Amino acid sequence: MAVDDPNDLYDDVMTTSLRGGILRFGVPGQYTYEVKEHFGNKPANSFSWLDAARFCNWLHNGKPSGDQAPNTTEDGAYDLSMAIHLVSRRAGARWFVPTEDEWYKAAYYDPHTAAADEGGSLDYWRYPTRSDVLPQHVLTDSVGDVTNAGENVANFERFANWNGTCVVPNPCGNVSTVGGAGATSPWG
Repeated sequence: MAVDDPNDLYDDVMTTSLRGGILRFGVPGQYTYEVKEHFGNKPANSFSWLDAARFCNWLHNGKPSGDQAPNTTEDGAYDLSMAIHLVSRRAGARWFVPTEDEWYKAAYYDPHTAAADEGGSLDYWRYPTRSDVLPQHVLTDSVGDVTNAGENVANFERFANWNGTCVVPNPCGNVSTVGGAGATSPWG
């Protein structure tokens, strides 16, 4: 429960979109939140980088519960008291949003397999499923669970079609259950 939302972390799209998984009830000072049906194991969306940095600060500060002070989310891994273009990760941050380079390396780089990127050396895979072959599109059942899991299956190009998000034949996609595709990066 978060009775107030001084940093505008909640966005109405989280409730109104078929891809949004959060319901908010009440009025300022009395908000309550619920996870939408079938969204408990789905990725959250409609968050900004700043929202993610606030979450990292909360984790960095020990995930406090109960009444919160502004420094719970505004200071920690990031000092959010300054203009956004000046914010950077602090040395010693325990939780943080990876940079684009860090994310790319975590998804594609393989220090263990000489076959990565068809080059015969320790290198980068073409796809984050530990493959140089285009992954199969994920298929889902009526609650977003993956029905064709495998080593080279991924949710991309809007093919996860459940809870009325799509009208065939136009793919418009949705999130699928976390880890359901079965593919992993070289780091697991």
